[in-house]
Parts: sequence; structure tokens; C-alpha cells
Amino acid sequence: MLKFKSKLFVVFVALMLLVSTICFATDAQNVSTVPGDNARTGEPVPTSGTNEVTTNETGDTTTSGDSNDHTHEDLADQILNDDLYMFDNNVVMDKLVDGNAYLFGNNVEVSGRVNGNLYVFGNTITFKSGSYVVNSIFIAGRQVDLDTQANDIYIAGDTVNISYDTFIVRDLRVGANNLNFNGCVGRNAFIDANNFDFIKNGEQSALVYGNLDYTSTNKLELSSEDVQGNINYKEPVVYDEDSIQDIIFDKINSLLASLLFTIVVYLLALWIAPNFMKKSASFVSTKAIPAIGIGFLTLILIPVACFILLCSTVGVSASFALLGLYILILLICSSIVSICITNKIKEQYKFDKKSKVALTLVITAIVLWALQQIPFIGGWIGFLLAIIGLGVMFMYLFTKNKKDNNNSTEAVA
Repeated sequence: MLKFKSKLFVVFVALMLLVSTICFATDAQNVSTVPGDNARTGEPVPTSGTNEVTTNETGDTTTSGDSNDHTHEDLADQILNDDLYMFDNNVVMDKLVDGNAYLFGNNVEVSGRVNGNLYVFGNTITFKSGSYVVNSIFIAGRQVDLDTQANDIYIAGDTVNISYDTFIVRDLRVGANNLNFNGCVGRNAFIDANNFDFIKNGEQSALVYGNLDYTSTNKLELSSEDVQGNINYKEPVVYDEDSIQDIIFDKINSLLASLLFTIVVYLLALWIAPNFMKKSASFVSTKAIPAIGIGFLTLILIPVACFILLCSTVGVSASFALLGLYILILLICSSIVSICITNKIKEQYKFDKKSKVALTLVITAIVLWALQQIPFIGGWIGFLLAIIGLGVMFMYLFTKNKKDNNNSTEAVA
């Protein structure tokens, strides 16, 4: 039989191979121009008064643009030659950033310019006139008001308003409840909105140069003057209320899937971590309180660590690997608790017959599944199981490593 570390390495490599299949592509070079007043003619040119951040071979940063906006001396104290991170209740980003920018707040206002990508998360998010991003903008918020320019824009929000002066050089992707679109898209637009208003107001109408793919409750009457490419409309999927028969069928499927998952985790635990099977009973008895505490801390700290790694320049791969491992552990938390309870019952009543162990595991898994189906409190029970499962996993890993270190020290002595 393989040693524990060898088995764990096999599983970890398989997980890494799974995570590594996710590819993130970036452009080979930044766009050096920003669309201006004639952007709707399809010919992007620098805007009057636009200041672009550039870095020369010696590392000095300069700005270019019309002097009637800002001079180099006026903006020198606002240039940031690095990535920007801003966290506050009210965030105002009015700088020139020669890098990426990450903004998190309740109310976020953007009037500055970014020479990389911009990530914005908030309740109300407002882009002022004159703001632009050389690469892409990623937005998640309740209320989003755009008056900006960028290469690509991705938005997830409740209400999104895109002004006439907003220009997206390449693609626009929006998922929202309400979308009021009056901007211009240089390539394709992909819209999924409950209420989609494609504003047509004479000379100041919305425009899409490429294709428009949209899903909405209302089908729009659009011409080639509005969308120069193909228009693809999909009706939103409306789910009827499930019948009692459908509900019962879904519950049975959920129960069978939960049982199968628990059995697979149990068999894997027997193969990968036999020592865990011996110790698992203590995690729901004498070590239950520490397991809950450690699980709660782990539930919070791992996402924070993933975010910190994601924001760093060298930790993106590690962030996604850690996130994948975190999600995997969360998926098996309920099964881990079922195994611990089963082994505790086995220890309490002193039986080793495989049929009795299997029956106890199945009954335990059914009880835990049934508790999670109770209205109102089922979600809290699932949350508690997740905390306990996380705590058990990390307590086992910590105590095992500590024991291994003690054994190594004794061997050396």
C-alpha cells in the first residue's frame, strides 16, 4: 500500500491538472489610443484632452495629451507607477494608474485613467466623463452608471445605465436586471437582462458595430442602423412551478447523489487516509468544539488568502489552486461529518462487521441530508456541517504533521 503522502500527492496532482485547464488570455500589447469624438465612425483616435500614461526604457513615466485638460505638472503627483488597491465605504479613484486597479467600496466613483485592467466591486458605481481604461473593466455592483471608454467591459449588476459617450472598442458583456444602453460598441455585445432598453434618440442613439446577442423579456425592434452585424434574440427561460411529482423526483435524485458521494468519499478515505478513519470519532466528541472554531476561521481566512494571492503579480496560479482545493473540501464536508459520526457509533457500540458499518454510514448520511431539507433552518444546518467538516480536515492535517515532526525529532535523537 502506498504511503499517505504518496497517495495525497496523486490526488493533489490530479486536482492541479484539473485547475490548470482553466486558461486566462491577455493581449500581447496595450492599446495605445483611446476612441474620441468620431469613435462612432469606427475610427478610434486619441480624445482631445486625453492623457495617456506611458513608461519609457529608463522607467520614467510621462503623460501625453492636449494641454487644455491637464498639464504634466498638474498630474505628476497623481500618477501611480504600480497596481492600485482601494478599500473604503466611499472610494474616489481620480488617479493615473500605470498598472491594474482594484476598487472595493459601498459607493465607488471613477474619474481617473488606468493603463491596465480595472476591477470594481461596490453598491453604487459611477464612471465619470473623461475616465478610461486601456484594457478591460470588470464590474459587479447594484447600481452601475457608465460614462467611460475601454477595450472590453464586463458587468454584473441590478441596474446598469450606459451613457451615449461610453465607447467600448471591442466587446460588451452585461448580466443585469435592468439595462439602459445608449453607448457604442466597436465589436460585439452580449446582453442578458430582464428589462433591456436599447435607446434610439435620433443622432444620439445607441450603436453596435458587430453582432448583438441578447436575452430579455422584451424583443426589440432594431435595424441595421442600430446594429450593423447580426441580431440574435433568445427568450428567457421561464420555469413553471414544479408539481409534487417533480419535487419528489428531485428530492430522491438529491438523496441518491448524496449517498453515492458519501460512499465514494468513505472508500477514498480508507485508501488515502486510514489514520484519519482511526481518529475521526474524536472529532465529533472530545474535539468537536475546536473543530467548529477552526472550521469557522478557515471558512473566512481561505477566501481572504485567495484574494490576496489573486491581487499579487506572482500568486494567481496559487490562488486558483487554493480556491479549487477549498471548493473540493466544502463539497465533501457533509460526507466527512457522516464518516466521523459513523465511526463514533462504531466505537461506541463496538461492532466491526462491514455490513453494519455500511448501514450506519447510509443511515447517518440520510439523516444529515434530511436535516438540510428542513425549511428555514436547513441552510443553517448545512452551514454548520461545512464548518465542522472544514475544521475536521484541517485539525487532522495539523495534528498529523505535528505527529510526523515529533517522530522525526525522536528518530534523530
